[in-house]
Amino acid sequence: MTPSLPALLLGLCCSLAGTAQAQTPADANTAYRCGNGNYSSAPCPGGVKLGAADARSAAQQQQAREAADRDARLARQLTDERHARERAAVGQKAINVGPVAAAPPAAAASKGASKKPKKPKSPARPKTPHAGKAAAR
Repeated sequence: MTPSLPALLLGLCCSLAGTAQAQTPADANTAYRCGNGNYSSAPCPGGVKLGAADARSAAQQQQAREAADRDARLARQLTDERHARERAAVGQKAINVGPVAAAPPAAAASKGASKKPKKPKSPARPKTPHAGKAAAR
């Protein structure tokens, strides 16, 4: 099942918000290349400290912050809408979109319960023409 657009936006917003909160200005420009070839924002065993200065202009950084704030507001709005739909759905029953089988009458149901189930018939053997009929033709 593929996620819906609101779910994707929510995931993106949450990941952006988590990254923005995890980094402080002091460590935002520091990255480490770990000994296993991975990169991390925290020191790691065998890691090499790398400079990761933000090459964006102040205007670009401001636009990025505004976009992240806008996405966070949208994520909160979508979450509130989903919670409202979930509250409205409490107590609702599922619908049947297929054909509905009629329930057997109560008398027939109790009468049929005492009978033994029938054995399934074995498949019929294919009929072969008799030698006499074939020779007569």
